[in-house]
Amino acid sequence: PGENREDNTLKLNTKYGTVMHFQFSNWTRFQLKQCWYRCREKVYGKPDNAINQKFAITLDDPNAFVKAIEPNWYPRKLPELEYYTVSQENNWHLKEIGALF
Repeated sequence: PGENREDNTLKLNTKYGTVMHFQFSNWTRFQLKQCWYRCREKVYGKPDNAINQKFAITLDDPNAFVKAIEPNWYPRKLPELEYYTVSQENNWHLKEIGALF
């Protein structure tokens, strides 16, 4: 918990395992979430340029690419992740954005 810093971060060699983070696997949902964060900042009175600067890192990178996952990265446990999906219908961010304004 708290801010990530060098003095409170533990880095493991990949021979001990890896972490698969699915934050970006549903790009539309991720962008709606970032939009919700931006709108909250606006409602709280933050300046537009500060908001845009803070969230610029979340925008699509034109140099990014997708490639197949190496077989040794697949989880040995949690096989149910193979069937994991995120329903667009359950996305509350869009409704909340409308409620903010």
